[in-house]
Amino acid sequence: MMTTKRTLLLLVASAFTFAGFSQTATEPKKNGKETLKYDNGNTQAEGRVHKHQRTGLWSFYDEDGHLEKTMTYYDGELNGEYVGYLSDNVPYVKGSYLYGKKNGEWTNYYSSGKVASVANYRYGALSGLQQSYYSSGQLKEQSEYVSDQKTYLWSYYSNGHLKACESYIDGKQSGIWRTYPDPAVAKDTFPLTVDSYVYGNPDGLHQKYYNGHLLEEWTYHNGKYEGKNNLWDSTGNIIRQETWVDGHKDGKCIYYYQGRLLTEENWADGQPVGAQIRNDSAGHPFVREYFSDGGLDSSYRYFANGKVKEKKILAKSDKAPRVSSHNSHVVVDASTTAPMKNLDYWEYDSTGAIVTKGKYHGKYQNGLWTTYYPGGKLESSIVYKDGEVDSTAKFYYPNGKLKLSIVVEDNEVVQQPLAYDKNGVAIKKDADAYYDLLDETIPSFIDNDESNYRAPVSATSSHTVAVVDNIAHTQTSSHNVSSDRFGSEKGDGNSSSSNVNSSSDNSDVFTYAEEMPEYPGGTTALNSYLSSHIKYPYGSTGSGTVYVKFVVEKDGSVTGAEIMKSAPGHPEFDKEALRVISSLPNWTPGKQNGRTVRVSMIQPVRFTSQ
Repeated sequence: MMTTKRTLLLLVASAFTFAGFSQTATEPKKNGKETLKYDNGNTQAEGRVHKHQRTGLWSFYDEDGHLEKTMTYYDGELNGEYVGYLSDNVPYVKGSYLYGKKNGEWTNYYSSGKVASVANYRYGALSGLQQSYYSSGQLKEQSEYVSDQKTYLWSYYSNGHLKACESYIDGKQSGIWRTYPDPAVAKDTFPLTVDSYVYGNPDGLHQKYYNGHLLEEWTYHNGKYEGKNNLWDSTGNIIRQETWVDGHKDGKCIYYYQGRLLTEENWADGQPVGAQIRNDSAGHPFVREYFSDGGLDSSYRYFANGKVKEKKILAKSDKAPRVSSHNSHVVVDASTTAPMKNLDYWEYDSTGAIVTKGKYHGKYQNGLWTTYYPGGKLESSIVYKDGEVDSTAKFYYPNGKLKLSIVVEDNEVVQQPLAYDKNGVAIKKDADAYYDLLDETIPSFIDNDESNYRAPVSATSSHTVAVVDNIAHTQTSSHNVSSDRFGSEKGDGNSSSSNVNSSSDNSDVFTYAEEMPEYPGGTTALNSYLSSHIKYPYGSTGSGTVYVKFVVEKDGSVTGAEIMKSAPGHPEFDKEALRVISSLPNWTPGKQNGRTVRVSMIQPVRFTSQ
């Protein structure tokens, strides 16, 4: 029984030894020469076996009979020379094994027969000198290994000139590393780069040159920036001067453009402090920001003539912290700062005269906002609550006379506006001038979507579509429509209320009604519908706002969607906005004097690429 078991074990071992060959059905020989065949009858492998184990020289062939490789075995294990051949029996690799592991010198060859590389192994691990060569025979790389760990590497150009020097300890970057230009194409032999490493981390001086001109110079300590960090262009002009301590900016950091001061910043332990100044490419002041304790206190933007264009002052308790990038300055904007809870805002024209003044709370306009004519006269006075108009908005002529008084609640006009001419005389509501003023004014101030601090509503696409969360009511389709938008009619005296209330599609369209149309569920539900249905057009880039005019019919359906104002350069935004507005479900229709009427509306839709 024991003899039978040993015989079975030997047969199993033999099957594994000869796996992959076609003659597995025939029991391999115990001793002597063994030949394995392909299905086409050509020899696949041949050699000798001893006690079912390969031994001595074995040769392997492809199906066409070409020699592929020769391998030497002892007791079934690779021991001795290995040679791999190209299809024309030219060797491409030679080496040797010791107990199944590469050992000694291994050489690879080009098809021409010239040496491509020489590697040395000790029991399977790279050890000793390693070299590679160009096809011309010129040395390409030379390195040394100890127990599979690299100690140095030198590389050369094809003309024999030194290209790079690297050193290692325990396989990790250490010491001075240098790269050199090819003297055949470079003007001199200055190093291209010089770097220092300690056990894998940058530590010490980094330099980079171009035709002998220093381009980069900074210092590392334990892998972090430390000390001066300077950058130059190829003509020697300074681009960047920074100071770092323990991986953080600390001190003055200056940036230049073609020799002109572009940005000047002050940092302490990685946090901006004091004045941060940015100029345009011509060297004119563009932005000045002031920080303390790492937070933004105030920000000023300038015209090219040096006059203040925009001013922002934050409350001390609501400073917006600035985020520092790893190797350059960062522009403060809505994407890099925390929400500004309390912000005073001023905007000026190029002469230094005030244009706009107001406040923000969070990301929304809040409190009194005023605008001014170029001469400094008050143009408008509007109160906002969380970004929506919620007060009596007043507009003035340049002579100081009241132009319009409009009562607004939750961003909707709730009472008939009062309009006046330049002499302060009330304009009748049946006059074209009355509607001209309304159409010119109301969309511009109820839609505050252009605010930089307005929070977008997320859509389901990979971009963000910001939808204005209010409806601005639009102008009538033409001024020759003989209907009073607030209930009375004008015309030749023969018109009647039935004409206004006609269910025909040609009946008059109101711009304002006593009861405006309402989307089911209100503004929140409308925003939800739009943000979930609008898709940022595939392949488009950039941002813009589209204003879509439409009519809410007497049965509540939405008709006549058309573009009132396009986003310049983005016709794809117009198409998408029209598609979604046209798909809106029925509204609760508007009413005038208790009668259902057609009302014209406008919906702004903002597209923002992120």
